[in-house]
Amino acid sequence: NQQILRDNVFGNRDEDASRRDFSVNALYYDIADFSIIDYFGGVDDIHNRQIRMIGDPVPRYREDPVRLLRAVRLAAKLGFS
Repeated sequence: NQQILRDNVFGNRDEDASRRDFSVNALYYDIADFSIIDYFGGVDDIHNRQIRMIGDPVPRYREDPVRLLRAVRLAAKLGFS
């Protein structure tokens, strides 16, 4: 009797957005009304061509140091700062 582990359940959309790394990765598209749901200013960050960490960057980078590399890679890929 095997049990399926569900480790990708993060609660509601607000909770899921708050655990994302960068504001541009916390954007949601509502297919019901074709709107963008933006909890952390990701749309503004796209317009300003910047990658911004959600929350306090120091503890967030300590939680997962690879985030720094992802930030650099994403900024380089998109031509952001």
